[in-house]
Amino acid sequence: MKRLIYAWHVHHEALVELLTEPISVRRKFIRENKPEVEVGTRLRLLRKVRGKLPEALTEAEAAWETADAVWVKAYAAWETAATAWATAKAARETAYAAWETARAAWTTAEAAWATAKAARAKAEAAWETADAAWETAKAARDRANAAWATAATAWATAKAAREKVYRECLPEIEVLHKIECPDCPWDGKTIFPKK
Repeated sequence: MKRLIYAWHVHHEALVELLTEPISVRRKFIRENKPEVEVGTRLRLLRKVRGKLPEALTEAEAAWETADAVWVKAYAAWETAATAWATAKAARETAYAAWETARAAWTTAEAAWATAKAARAKAEAAWETADAAWETAKAARDRANAAWATAATAWATAKAAREKVYRECLPEIEVLHKIECPDCPWDGKTIFPKK
């Protein structure tokens, strides 16, 4: 399992958060995108957590990370299946249009009956092949959709558990924060409290 790295005040309305990218990237973003009057305070307070956060929080975070990875994989499979289904549907519609054209030609062109009959048979075979592919893609899309829904439920459950553990561990986290950020204006909601 990868080591989870936390930091204080990654965002101004969060006390502690899991870093999702190097802290230097966040510092660069702050310097380039935040109001000039906030930059100094944000950079001064943004720092990695040095002490040990409650194990329940890191375990809940790891469980959420695992559920998120499963959700991302299921969603990617769903997108692939949906794309295949759309491609098969378009091919089915094209084949059906060809079949309709061939049928019209067969009906109206008695003289070219043999040619039209062959074109109709070919279009019908193509339509049947495309229809079978469409059915297969639809079934794959439906399975991927079900997997995605299951993963989404697991993701939401893990997220709720992570948030509950965070709330339960908040007093312990705040004690650690006071030790590591003694000059911090954090008021429980933001590092920019209203005066």
